[in-house]
Amino acid sequence: MRLSPDAIHSLYVGALLLAILLTLAFLTAQIAHGGDRCLSKSEASALYPGKWLYWHTKHRCWDATPSRPDRPVRRIAIMKPRPAPPTYVIQNMPVAPAFEPWDARIK
Repeated sequence: MRLSPDAIHSLYVGALLLAILLTLAFLTAQIAHGGDRCLSKSEASALYPGKWLYWHTKHRCWDATPSRPDRPVRRIAIMKPRPAPPTYVIQNMPVAPAFEPWDARIK
């Protein structure tokens, strides 16, 4: 089965468009990843003069953003201890008399 020249041309154009799109996607990913490189404090102060610098990650990366947009700040709820239940102390309560048999009370 032989393909016509028009079919070959359309396959060539499709493959070329696919190659261009894949290249653009790869370059976009590289640029996005390259923008997230780790700066030392001196590099960050040279890049952002006069701005407040923030330290991120355990690798000591510095930049001028207060927090990473891809990592929301987790707020930890501080659990307050429950108050102890009130203790009631009964004072000066009369002591009930000892039980006497009923026939002893009749006399």
